[in-house]
Amino acid sequence: MAYNRIFLSHKGVNKDLVREYRDVLLATGLRPWLDESDLSAGQALVHALGEGMANSCAAVFFVTPEYEDKGYLRSEIDDALAQKVARGDGFAIITLAITDNHGNRG
Repeated sequence: MAYNRIFLSHKGVNKDLVREYRDVLLATGLRPWLDESDLSAGQALVHALGEGMANSCAAVFFVTPEYEDKGYLRSEIDDALAQKVARGDGFAIITLAITDNHGNRG
């Protein structure tokens, strides 16, 4: 288990924002799990997401006004909750509610 992995859950439209957070995490010595760099070609998405979550010490959910659940958010939240129940203080769930230029939140 990688105690320095951080799973980054987001909507594709927010990829640029999430990359900025990824870069900060990398600069601090952490290893963020981001789909574009950690998914293998041909790997089943749901399985890969669950594996990424299981191999992380935390999950960060980027919730923005553009975030609309297309089925994966519920699955990722369920996976994060299962990790939290199983690992207690060994796993953190973090939600970043990010507003748009008008102060609207996700």
